[in-house]
Parts: sequence; C-alpha cells; structure tokens
Amino acid sequence: MPSIHDVFSYVSPRFRTARMRAFHREFGITPATRVLDIGGTFDNWALLPPDSRPSLTLLNLGPRPADLADEVSWSQANALALPFGPGDFDLVFSNSVIEHVGDWSAQQQFASEVRRLDTPYWVQTPNRHFPVEPHYLGIGVQWLPRAVAKPYARVASVRGWMLQPDETLDDMLDSIRLLTAREFALLFPDGDIRTERVGPLVKSFTAVRH
Repeated sequence: MPSIHDVFSYVSPRFRTARMRAFHREFGITPATRVLDIGGTFDNWALLPPDSRPSLTLLNLGPRPADLADEVSWSQANALALPFGPGDFDLVFSNSVIEHVGDWSAQQQFASEVRRLDTPYWVQTPNRHFPVEPHYLGIGVQWLPRAVAKPYARVASVRGWMLQPDETLDDMLDSIRLLTAREFALLFPDGDIRTERVGPLVKSFTAVRH
C-alpha cells in the first residue's frame, strides 16, 4: 500500500516544478546567485538543472541532513529570528512555510524578518479559500472549527484515510494557519502578489519583490 508521502510525491511535483521554473526565470538565477531558502529542503532545488542552481543556504530548525550535498550551506535557526542581515544574500525564497510558523503574530514576525533582509524575495503560501486543504487533501478542512476539523479530517481527507489517528494528525492540524489574499497582502505590502490557479480557482499566492 502506498504511503501518504507517495501520494504527495505524485500530486505536488507539477506545481512545484512550474513554480521553481517561474522563480528561475523571474530573477535570472545563476550559480553565483546567493539564495536563502527559509524552511525548505533540497527537493525543490533538485527540480532545476544542476548548472542552473544557485549558491544555496537552507535554513531550518533541525540539524543538517547527513545526505545533503556538500555544496549546499545549512543554517539551523528560527525563521522568526533570522541570523542574517541586509547584504548577506541576493534573494530570499520560501515555499509553503509561513502557514506553519504559528499564529497571526508569528506570521507577521516571519514576514518582518524576510523584509528586514532588504533584498528581493519570493514567498509562496496556499490560499485558505481554495477548497482542497493542501496538507490533508481534504475538502474544506481549513474552514472548520478545530474541534470539528479533527474528526472530519480523519474520515474525509486522504491524509486521514492513510494515517492512524495517533500519527500526529491532530498536532499537524493545530500547526497550520492558512492565509487569505488580504492577510497575505498585509504581510508583504512592498511585494507584488501573484496567484497560482487551478482553472478559475486560486490555489496559492506568491509575494514577489525585485
């Protein structure tokens, strides 16, 4: 039987690949471009040809993965208190991270830290009003009160079908706060807010600043 990770690896690459190619075109990335990826993994960057990848630093809470390529730098730090300043990077990148950092106050701090670096940025997040919750692959999970969403997600989402209730299903739901278009624009007032669509529906937003 396939795992939940197998399902996501089948569903998400088309969007991630298109997103990474758009990012590459937007900023004219070269191997000399110094990029800070906040909260990301190397998986996204592996979607680009090796000779098109930037000089990359990944920032995460955990320690450096043992299998990470030597040429990729690693920073173990909190995204709400970045250990960098203006001029340290040419670009800041973040893909589907801001919805995981905490409540509205924490999301404001995340955005403030990105903007404090005073550099071009590309920050993406799912749209709260897109009907399919992207972490659970369930319709409307994000619109329900937590007390209702937890039992609903167990029986009405792909993640709920594939995981036992004790496998952090509830904890994960508590850790996600999806953003609306208005909230996202408030967080990045100096950014150009782009949309990613599935047909007429907006799947996600990206704040872009040059």
